[in-house]
Amino acid sequence: MTTVFLSHKTEHAATAQALAAALGIVVPRGEIFLAEEIRKGDDWRANVDQALTEAARPHGCSTTRISISTRRFANTPWTSGKD
Repeated sequence: MTTVFLSHKTEHAATAQALAAALGIVVPRGEIFLAEEIRKGDDWRANVDQALTEAARPHGCSTTRISISTRRFANTPWTSGKD
């Protein structure tokens, strides 16, 4: 079951792993999804879709999606609404 979905670019993997470790203090580590934990050869898209679906499902507890992004990404037209 996924209750925390961490989304990030490959270049931020170390930050995502550190965040997952910190969140592991309050959330069981098995409930935190990081894409780099998908085994080679497994269907990447299916794993991501499943984790997103689980994170969106009510489990009797809150679910969280966390996106790690840079200032550069936050200032792009599709995220800031600015042209």
